[in-house]
This record gives sequence, C-alpha cells and structure tokens, in this order.
Amino acid sequence: MARSENLLRLVNTIYSAVGEPERWPDALQQIATNMSGAGALFEAVDKQSKTLGSRDSGILSPTSRNNYQRHFYAINPRVKFSSRAPEGTIFFDRTIGSEKDLDRNEYYQDFLAPSGLRYFLSANLINNSQRRVTFAIQRSRQQGHVDDSDIAMLRQLMPHLKAAHETTETLLAQRRTNATLAATLDALPSPALTLTRLGEILFANQAAEKLLAEPDGLFLSGRYLRTARPEEQKALNNGLTLAATLGQNDATTPPLISISRPGGGSLLVRATPLQREPETRGEEAQAILLMINADPRMPSHASSALMELFDLTPTEANLAVAFAQGSDLKQLAADRGLSLNTIRWHFGTIRAKLGAHTQADIVRIVLGRLSGL
Repeated sequence: MARSENLLRLVNTIYSAVGEPERWPDALQQIATNMSGAGALFEAVDKQSKTLGSRDSGILSPTSRNNYQRHFYAINPRVKFSSRAPEGTIFFDRTIGSEKDLDRNEYYQDFLAPSGLRYFLSANLINNSQRRVTFAIQRSRQQGHVDDSDIAMLRQLMPHLKAAHETTETLLAQRRTNATLAATLDALPSPALTLTRLGEILFANQAAEKLLAEPDGLFLSGRYLRTARPEEQKALNNGLTLAATLGQNDATTPPLISISRPGGGSLLVRATPLQREPETRGEEAQAILLMINADPRMPSHASSALMELFDLTPTEANLAVAFAQGSDLKQLAADRGLSLNTIRWHFGTIRAKLGAHTQADIVRIVLGRLSGL
C-alpha cells in the first residue's frame, strides 16, 4: 500500500508541473528525494540541429551546466550508452561499466566528483531519428547504487514522465508562438484582435485597444466584443462561427462585415482562423484573427504598391487586394473566369512571396502594409 501511495504521489507531482513549467525544478527534486537521489533532470537532444537542452532540479550550478555543455557532454559515457539504447531502456552505472573503470573515467573524476555526485538511474523516454529525451536521477557516493525497487519505480513512472515532458514542451512552444504573434500584431497600424468563436477577446493590439476605448462601432462587454446594432452583431457572430470551422485552404472565406460608426462611415472587419496544426484540421480553430479596417478605402495604387513591395505579378497583386477587400476564392475564380485550382495556385505563390502561412496572414500583411500608403 505504501508503495502504491508513493507512486500516486509522484505521478501527481509530475503532472502538477505541466501547467506551470516554472514548478519543474521543485517537482524534479521531489521525485529525486522520494527515490533516494540528490537531484533529477531531463536531457533533450535535437539530432538535426545538434542542440542540447535540459531541465533539472537545480542540482547543477550555472558554471557546471556550461562546462557540461562545452566539454563533458561529449565524453559522458552515459550519453554514449543512451544514444545507442532504444526508447524505453532503463540503465545505470553497472550497465555502462565496472566500478573501477568508471572511477578512472574523466567525466566521473572531473565533473561528477566536484559536484558531489557519483551514481545514477536513467531512462530513454524518446530516442528516434529526430531527438532523444532522457530522464535521470543523480545520486551521491553516500547514497550508493540503485536497487531493483528503484528500477521498478522508474519503470512505472516512465510513461508519465514522457507525457508530462512532451506536454510541457508543447505548451512552452505555444507560449513562444503567442508572444511572437502578439508582437507582430502590435506592430500593425490597423486594429487587430484575436478572439474565440464566442467573441471573447484573447489579445488586442494597441490600435484595437484605442478603437475599443472610444468606442467607435465596436465595444467591450466584459471580455466580449460587441456591436451597437443587433443585425451587425448577428453578422459578426456568424463570421466568427464560420472562421472557427473553416480549414486554412477552404475556398470559402468569411465575408467582410460592415460595422456602423457613430460619427458616420463604417468599419470593415473580417474573421479568419489562425493557423492550425495539420492533425487538427477537422477541429474548430481555438483562436480567430479579426482584422479591422478603420478606413475602408483601399489606396488607388494598392496593386502597384504590392507589386513593388513583394515582387507580385499584376494578377497576383490584384488578387491579393480583392481578397483583402472581402472576396473569397470562389468569387475570385468566378469573376475572372478561372478555375478554383488556378486561384489556389496563385494564392500559394502569393503566400510564398508575402512570407504568409495562412489566409489570415495575407489579409494582415496586405492591410497592414497598405494602411500607411
């Protein structure tokens, strides 16, 4: 009973750090302490870029970590064994060499000993052609070799360690993506928002914050975007719903929506789904980009400006301008007497030249660059 309770406690500790990656050092130390270790760590190697990353319990000082990456990683016998061992392999000192040989090893003598470390217990959580992720518990000489109960416990923890590590890396990557998107949108002179299908605002750039503060056709109700006129609210809701369910390569694009401004004139807004991962194409978009054109007049020289800025052909420039103004791919094909596949081919070229990945990117780039012309 005590063993199963300890296992459950460790599993809870592992998953508690997933949502808050800053808690990993404490979580790793708790795992190490419960398994009679001095500390614990994840080591991740990207085999393509040959970069090394780690997450540890604080067992290594910044200087030791730097020395490890610069010199000792390359001569570490544990790494040499791990790199050849298949995923799921559990290994420890006696697996990789005799006590006598390891005591004479440079890594053991010059790196581990000064840090008060000697023994270890490790597992290859991932080892494929792209990367290797290893989990290890470090022990001092006084704490001694691992035993069968330690190995059995690590074997039970392995699937949880792997799942928690991968989920954490995904969340951190999403954080970085969100930060990059926020910085990009903030640099736009035009108002831009990211929001949910229900209209809850996730992010507003500075121009959008200024627009909503006035308010000027659009306003906030709590965290939700609202319009003054019910029929315009309905059109906005329909646009968000359509954007949430569209794939990035769908021919149908949510239409431009006209929002009346109190002082006269209108705002033109269009919702487009933010880029999805390929495996989630059938799911609703978790975030929607709403581009707002506070001055719906497109410069008369818009097409020629895009040709000069992005080396677009006349056809590509005209298509990009029409698309930013609200035409969808089917409409563009019909208006020009072209097949839908030809229009899609043109937009593939347009995306490449603009450095865009999605339809939302095309609208953002075109409106953003032309708004200052």
